[in-house]
Amino acid sequence: MKGAAELPQKKLGAMAHDDPLALAGHLMDQQGLSYEAAEKMIQKSDHERKGFLKFAFHKDWDDPSLYDLIINRDKLSAESASSLIIEAAQSEEIKACSLTALDAMERMSLEKKIEAALIRNNISTMYFHIEVPKKGVVQVTGFTQNEETKDRALTVIKEASGVSEVISEVTVVPVYGE
Repeated sequence: MKGAAELPQKKLGAMAHDDPLALAGHLMDQQGLSYEAAEKMIQKSDHERKGFLKFAFHKDWDDPSLYDLIINRDKLSAESASSLIIEAAQSEEIKACSLTALDAMERMSLEKKIEAALIRNNISTMYFHIEVPKKGVVQVTGFTQNEETKDRALTVIKEASGVSEVISEVTVVPVYGE
């Protein structure tokens, strides 16, 4: 099982890796589960977390470059692991990264809000690519079948909270025969 820790105001990617057998044994003891049930519970949890990371952030859970610190819990106690995470989070290097990480998270959040607003307004996001290169600026690329859909989409984007500028590179490509 893997887990990521994010400390308030200090962005630190940390993964704790547990031996699946040891983790299953722990769940068996703690919750009175059979080995099969504990194993399924671990797999379900990992699958859900991996899926969320992929959906929300377009990141691969198994990519080691996402983590600043990877801890093998077979080798360290919970106390030792916690101390390492706290020490790393308090380092000057991580503190310096926290401002850029916060900015990136805010921009990503605005992208997701815009995509949700388009979907709520029955506008398919399949052929649009929404990007927020800097705070408040939304760049939209892609294509649509008619001018009306393009105008509706741009209006929804402009009305989204936090949007100060929209750069549109949306092309109208009519359906053959219209």
